[in-house]
Amino acid sequence: MGKEVQIQRHVKRTTGVKRLAAATMGWRSSSTLLAMPILALTAALLLAPSLALGTLPTHSSPYSLSWSAQFSEQFRAGHLYPRWLSHSFSGLGAPTFYFYPPLSFWIDALVSAAFFNSLSVSYRLSVTSFLALWASGIAMYAWLRHETSRETAALVGAIAFMAAPYHLFDHYIRGAFAEFTAYAVVPMVMLTMRLCAERRRIGPVLLALAYAALLMTHLPTAVLMTVTLMPAYLLFRSWRLGLWVGALDLFARVAFGVILGVGLAAIYIVPALTLQQWVSTDILWAPQHRPGSWLLLLPERWIAPSLMRIVGSLSMSAALLAVAICIALPLAPPDKGRRYELGFWAMATLTVVALMAGLFP
Repeated sequence: MGKEVQIQRHVKRTTGVKRLAAATMGWRSSSTLLAMPILALTAALLLAPSLALGTLPTHSSPYSLSWSAQFSEQFRAGHLYPRWLSHSFSGLGAPTFYFYPPLSFWIDALVSAAFFNSLSVSYRLSVTSFLALWASGIAMYAWLRHETSRETAALVGAIAFMAAPYHLFDHYIRGAFAEFTAYAVVPMVMLTMRLCAERRRIGPVLLALAYAALLMTHLPTAVLMTVTLMPAYLLFRSWRLGLWVGALDLFARVAFGVILGVGLAAIYIVPALTLQQWVSTDILWAPQHRPGSWLLLLPERWIAPSLMRIVGSLSMSAALLAVAICIALPLAPPDKGRRYELGFWAMATLTVVALMAGLFP
């Protein structure tokens, strides 16, 4: 009996090693290497107007242009983490990066240094946005390749993520440079949580790095992820493990990764939190900053009706797609793991749309 148990354990270990080796070799395969230029070409096509004309006029482009110009100037001069932008407000200065996350502007500063500051700020920001969009495709491809052995499906999913309407809406309408960059980090957070669920030793460390990067790129995205998708996915993975011991182990791994990630981002988080007395917090209670002004089912409160119609149509499309997936699940191949995964993301989408609609208090 003991010998049989030893044989079974040996088979399990061998199978695990083979799976890990297969995943590693998959990343080195010719089709995976081919995916990188395909994703780069996709990013170039999606951002062709910006790459040809420079940064286009958007809601936030004046801030992005001014901040990136000053940030990169100080960075090239050897000030690796500029916080005070001395040229703002006609030379009076501004404490912008005591409060605003720096990671996306660090990337832009590196692009500036790589090109020896030969590009204008307008064109350089377009190049940085191209790199961010390309990175988002690579990150999503990495996550999907971990979820499925079908490389074509992973590539199509990555391209769909890059071309998602709100993804491009952030670039062409809102000009939300930091949020646009954060979309390259979001898939890595989910992938590293999956690695934690698989009890990979490196999982919590990678989660810490990904979560720290998210915090230092765009705080609203980090907050929304932390209170919605991350706990939902954690509960889903815990349920899939089916054992209290396994669930507690996963909770511990994810908690360790998140706490370590906050610690890694402390260089930004601590000053931003301890200087709150210098922030005009009364502005946050203005109508444009209240969640009730942006709920889909309360058009009488909308302060930007044209914008909300676009957001509403995108939300409705996402909800219809999620409903279609739920209906089609019984017809899917008999792979319970994939069915559960599809079902989870469909329900997560419907839940998020319900939150946006105002169906919850």
